[in-house]
Amino acid sequence: MIKCKKALLRTIPFAFLLSISVSSTAKGLDVFELSLKELMNTPVQVAAKRDTNITQSPSNISVFTAQQLSSMGITHLVQLLNIIPGFYAMYNPVEGNQSYIITRGHSQKYASNILFLVNGQRLNDDYTGGISYFNRFLPLTFVKRVEVIRGPGSALYGSNAFNGVVNIITQPQSGFSAKTSSFDGYGGSLGINQEIQQAEISLGIQYHTDQGDDIDIDFDRFGLQNSTQDPREQLHIDLQVRHHEFAWQTLYYDSNREDYYLFRRLRDGTTELNLSQFSTGITWETSLNEQTRIKTSAQYQSAHRDSLTALAVQDPTDFPEADFLFGEDIDYESTRVALDVQTRISETQQWDNGFEWLKSQIPNGFIRSNYNLFGADEYLGEVVTFKNNDQRVVLDKIREIKSVYSQLESQWNHDTRTMLGVRYDHYNDSGAKWSPRLAIVHSYSPETTLKLMYSEAYRAPSLGDLYDEESGLTIGSATLNPSTLQSTEISYSYIQDHNAINIVLFNNDIHDLIGFRTQNNNTFLDNVTDSHSQGLEWNWTWILSSNLKLKNQATHIFNITSDSEGSEITPLEDLTPRHYGISEIHWKINPNINSYIGIHWRDTVDILHDDAYLMTWHAQAQYSLQHNQSLVFTIHNLFDEAYSTGSAVQLGTLNNGNDYQEYPARGREWVLEYKWLW
Repeated sequence: MIKCKKALLRTIPFAFLLSISVSSTAKGLDVFELSLKELMNTPVQVAAKRDTNITQSPSNISVFTAQQLSSMGITHLVQLLNIIPGFYAMYNPVEGNQSYIITRGHSQKYASNILFLVNGQRLNDDYTGGISYFNRFLPLTFVKRVEVIRGPGSALYGSNAFNGVVNIITQPQSGFSAKTSSFDGYGGSLGINQEIQQAEISLGIQYHTDQGDDIDIDFDRFGLQNSTQDPREQLHIDLQVRHHEFAWQTLYYDSNREDYYLFRRLRDGTTELNLSQFSTGITWETSLNEQTRIKTSAQYQSAHRDSLTALAVQDPTDFPEADFLFGEDIDYESTRVALDVQTRISETQQWDNGFEWLKSQIPNGFIRSNYNLFGADEYLGEVVTFKNNDQRVVLDKIREIKSVYSQLESQWNHDTRTMLGVRYDHYNDSGAKWSPRLAIVHSYSPETTLKLMYSEAYRAPSLGDLYDEESGLTIGSATLNPSTLQSTEISYSYIQDHNAINIVLFNNDIHDLIGFRTQNNNTFLDNVTDSHSQGLEWNWTWILSSNLKLKNQATHIFNITSDSEGSEITPLEDLTPRHYGISEIHWKINPNINSYIGIHWRDTVDILHDDAYLMTWHAQAQYSLQHNQSLVFTIHNLFDEAYSTGSAVQLGTLNNGNDYQEYPARGREWVLEYKWLW
């Protein structure tokens, strides 16, 4: 467990909140500062790896500033994903292995269908291709803004930029926060931002813990209990140094989970999961001349997973001394180097090229148990990690990826521009892949923009897909093909200072999705299904006055089909709601009080037995105090709606023979937080 943190946080003087009087609006509290046109012209880098404005970018882009996220009570990644058009997170309270994220009808466990970046540096691991295996509770405490590609991004970013790219841009600011929350929760953050001899140094430290909700269990495989809790603890450190065109960042995440429905759980009191992730990287940008600018970057990432749980056994007499404890001890590490070259060929043409090299492996991937599983099931008296090569959970194989990309942007006239790009990725263990894209952007007027886009994307088989051993329970396959996506999008945007609407029509054809097959009592990985989906995303914002703003967004899946016969993969159409969205009201009651109400809704999901239409309410009030201080009160699931989230795989079978693959969600959560920025 994390040492000494709880004792440290208990000393935070929450009573100090009561001694502060009302004054001017706190720094960063106002969400009405910019008009919609100004927001749409804010430069973003995620779509082209250089500054472009949102309306002219060759992708469908969503951007969220720190002020916007704060005004909605968005504090960690899963909450953010649920406010992005086309995205829907089916993540359970501990954000477990079988959780998944839906993007335009496509769902994938571990969130491996989306590429996550922090300040442009890759966060996904190569063991699963996703982020939830080593990092389940990514906080947004020090976020500056978030840039999102809604749709394929492999032509720039390669694997896992399958149906979206999320770039989280962080920069800790000088300040302090302390919070108390439901479920006996508490936490806080401290930020320091200082300029020393033209170098900007920033450090952010954030901590949170709670004892978990009392969650009713509708289904327990062994009938041992009918309720549980989901306690959580996490620490986040963000250190950055910036000097002119040089930047260095180090990130550290540490989280602990207990009980609930963690992987292979038998009952509470025997299950624990400790995760940590470390990433450090540098970037350097410089101009060679007026036409050419280069950017070099390097990153090292490592992660550790330490799990333990009690397993059910067919014959208890085989393990008479104590519970049969079983777990995994896994390390992951990767090194990445990249070079990007941006060249202005003429007044109407921009040519961008890049190279990337990545090496990754699982140097340690072993089994833990209190019995000698490789002998005669001898009781060892303590938990031991078995570290022989023939006792591995996953084979130790080195993955090496070499990639190049090129893209040409042309301005044909004042109204029309095109983007033509392609990326080539070569894997030492799974072959090569080309990823092209073409975008045409036409502005009918300063307010109206039409985009037509075609993109191809892919998800390479992960190290786990290829080399998993799982003690004979799951077998990787070295012959897997990458999953591929062909996507066509049509986007229409109309933007005025106080009114904006964006509509996107998409058609996705997915091939060779990776899943499980069973043969001769062995479960192995294979390319098991194709999928086809068509749908619409729409997003509308209306600023009625300087104090009132309305937002609505929705995703409608017109059609989704998949063919998974003979496999153990759940059909995508059974995992996906056909319609989901959010309605929001932002109201500045007076110069000192901002309020927010958000309504999240979705229609039925076939795998959930409670297949009713779901609506949850979320609310927040921010009360500004003197000296850039504020009090923030947030409630999620205001009316304590009972609902479940889906599981990517079957968890068991009900008495009536139906499959069970859902997790009960947390109920109402409230947070009271004091913030002081200086």
